[in-house]
Amino acid sequence: MRTCTVIIAALAVATSGCGGRTGRAYAPGFAPMVTGASASFFNGSDGKDDDTAVTVELLRRGVELSAETRSIGTHWAHDTTTAPLALSMIRAFRKSDVGDYQLRIRITPNGRDTWELTPKLTLSYSDSTFENFAWSAIRLDEKRPEVTLSLSMARIP
Repeated sequence: MRTCTVIIAALAVATSGCGGRTGRAYAPGFAPMVTGASASFFNGSDGKDDDTAVTVELLRRGVELSAETRSIGTHWAHDTTTAPLALSMIRAFRKSDVGDYQLRIRITPNGRDTWELTPKLTLSYSDSTFENFAWSAIRLDEKRPEVTLSLSMARIP
């Protein structure tokens, strides 16, 4: 009986690859995966009030949430650049799928607020590379509190 148990245990270890994890994100030769994202904003002539909340989301095809961050209680003065905000990764995706993604920026103002911004997104990948994306000046306010921006046309060479 003991011999049978040892053989079964040895077979289990051999077929499991010794318990190691392998997959696209870990094995060399496979497509690099997105490992991190951060957003920063140049604030134009009208900054963001401290009582206006900002939500930044990375979406696949406009519906699948892959990463997000929020900022509440911080005043962003005009003609300044914010420190990068790290997005929490929710769903991994391949570097080759970046063209299917959008950046959604939404404000929740307390009353009236206008925010003129020039957003920049940085994605880092499992192959130790990164890419930057940038968009031209955007204006958000209580009447138009949200914008969705395509990554496919915003790559910075």
